[in-house]
Amino acid sequence: MSSLLGPLTDADLRRMMRRRYDLLGRFLDLADKHDLPPLTWKVGNHALAGEAAQPAYADRRRAWEQWVTVLHLERWEPSTSASGRTHLHAVSQDWQGSRVPVAVVADVFDEPGDGS
Repeated sequence: MSSLLGPLTDADLRRMMRRRYDLLGRFLDLADKHDLPPLTWKVGNHALAGEAAQPAYADRRRAWEQWVTVLHLERWEPSTSASGRTHLHAVSQDWQGSRVPVAVVADVFDEPGDGS
């Protein structure tokens, strides 16, 4: 992997990771402010990704919706597999000028009576 200015150095990668961890702290503050349900966060070299993983699919879908709304993420078209699993995905390539790509995802099945 490289940039326009040459290969990324270890110092570049550490700076990128610090930006992602700083942004995660801001997201946790937003969660407190808006009473958002917890997500499972993954901090990687290329993005900050949150996954709604609540046990009940209806709760998972609601958690995804709440986070996507608060973060003003761009929703991708949901995709549903032959097994009935629907993958929900929303992104920002540069969340509010932070230079951090962000994604929030959830995998859900429609359950009888879940209101989906």
